[in-house]
Amino acid sequence: MARRTKLEVTEEITAMLKVFDDFPDVEDIQFENKKLTRGKMVQTLRSYLAAVQRTRQASIAHRTRVAEERAALAAAHPIVLRIRLFLRTRVGPKSPLLRSYGVQPLREGKKTVDVKLQAIEKARETRKLRKTMGRKQRRAIKG
Repeated sequence: MARRTKLEVTEEITAMLKVFDDFPDVEDIQFENKKLTRGKMVQTLRSYLAAVQRTRQASIAHRTRVAEERAALAAAHPIVLRIRLFLRTRVGPKSPLLRSYGVQPLREGKKTVDVKLQAIEKARETRKLRKTMGRKQRRAIKG
């Protein structure tokens, strides 16, 4: 059996409140060794329905506030972008000082092919000057 929805439970309890109108002779009901009076039962059922109504109102209010927050963010976002651009042009796009203003500095870009080529050539020159050799080069030397 599937779990009942809040709407189904609310409708059932609302309909059950008619019992007390249609059967005025019911004063109390006994179950689980407890005796509940008519007034206590009506009060409990009505308090549940009131709680459901308050929850519904709070949910509507929450959705309204979230919509207000999103509208405020939409208005603030262009300003944030312009201030971020201002800071990056004034302080520098990669400056660590940007963090103090809540802006992340831009990362270093990937190395270009020219930079990588220069690094490889420099490493080769360094190996020649220091006369460093790899394992296979050392084994190739007979002597």
